[in-house]
Amino acid sequence: MASASPSTDEDDRGPQSKRRRTSAAAGELTETASGRASQERARELEERWEDRLAWPVLIAAVISVPAVFLTLLDEPFEMIGHVGLWITSVVLIFETIVLFLVSPKKIDWLLRN
Repeated sequence: MASASPSTDEDDRGPQSKRRRTSAAAGELTETASGRASQERARELEERWEDRLAWPVLIAAVISVPAVFLTLLDEPFEMIGHVGLWITSVVLIFETIVLFLVSPKKIDWLLRN
């Protein structure tokens, strides 16, 4: 019979596990950004980050359209529009930086994008 309490190795929801995953992801990003990762590993990491950033970028793109029109109105809508545009800009700049860093061929990535 299996024990009722999960073992420490099986429990991936705790703060230690989250810290470990975050640390591992940061290490992978650093390794790839500095060019020390293999081409296959770098491509795998690039695809994983593209998948992670797909929804935030899509949401930012959808928010940006009404935000532009809100900036044309009077206060408080104008301020809401500006805040929406700043949030959108931050998301898109973050995506650009991360995808550049995880790209195995940075010059090719710059030319392609």
